Amino acid sequence: MKRNFIFGFLFLAGVLFTVNEAVKYYFVPQGSPVLVEKIYTVTPTVVRLDQATEVTSTPVDEILTSEVKVLVDNYVLDSKVDLSSGVPIQMVVNLPNGKQLPSSWASPYSNTTAPSQDFFDPHKGTTYIYNTSDFEEGYGSVLVLLGHSASIGGKDLFAANLEYFLRIKEIGVSQYTEQETVDLFYSQIIGSIITMCQDGDKTPLYPATMDTTCIGKEVVLQVVGGEVILDEEVWGFEQHVNDLHHWLVYKHPTSGFDQITEDNGFLYVFCLGRLADQKNNGLDRFSQNRVVLVLKVIP
Repeated sequence: MKRNFIFGFLFLAGVLFTVNEAVKYYFVPQGSPVLVEKIYTVTPTVVRLDQATEVTSTPVDEILTSEVKVLVDNYVLDSKVDLSSGVPIQMVVNLPNGKQLPSSWASPYSNTTAPSQDFFDPHKGTTYIYNTSDFEEGYGSVLVLLGHSASIGGKDLFAANLEYFLRIKEIGVSQYTEQETVDLFYSQIIGSIITMCQDGDKTPLYPATMDTTCIGKEVVLQVVGGEVILDEEVWGFEQHVNDLHHWLVYKHPTSGFDQITEDNGFLYVFCLGRLADQKNNGLDRFSQNRVVLVLKVIP
């Protein structure tokens, strides 16, 4: 039986324990990205040398033996946001021009906390997180967060707003080319600050709003690297679910994938639709490309 509902993410083939019955979803974009005139800023503390009363140093052996703070522990970010708990989360990307790209809300699950086998069905408004070490030893233990792009029933999915921003030049009129999208990604997304809020009072698919104030628990992330995986590389990308971080470091050595470890960050992956100068290559046009963000937790 054909199923006429949306699917913004085919990358899960081989990942989810429901992989044996992969289903394609179809959607029609609903609108342009929500842009909010607000930006999160981080102000560093500066100590002038002429104001310092005493200069002390830490012995080298103490530095070498001191423990590095663990900012990612068993799907929990900075001891605050749990990406496997099912408690809804929202991500807000702060652009260099002072505007924001807020996501809709989604309930985050792992394969061990999922309430049902079809929990990552787009209709349910969820994200899925897995640990590369859960599948194969020897490649390191890095978290990978998967989010649906697209919209369903008039409601934007978790990654939809960011996907629209990278793909749609003018709503209903034109889309970016491959080069334009890559340039936009590097100039506007790489280096940006993202705030992630977890709030039990929100519900899955709750839409992005102009008010991005976090009432629940909040963590701050920075995009320290990433890549737009264009359609000709998608097949190879999907063959490396288990060792994704290892493969990305090897294939894209200058894209910042080596900037995170299991203790301080994670990868965020979502689908990107067909771009203006891309041909139909047999893939669903709404998931013809992939986007990967390297997110580092800022304590």
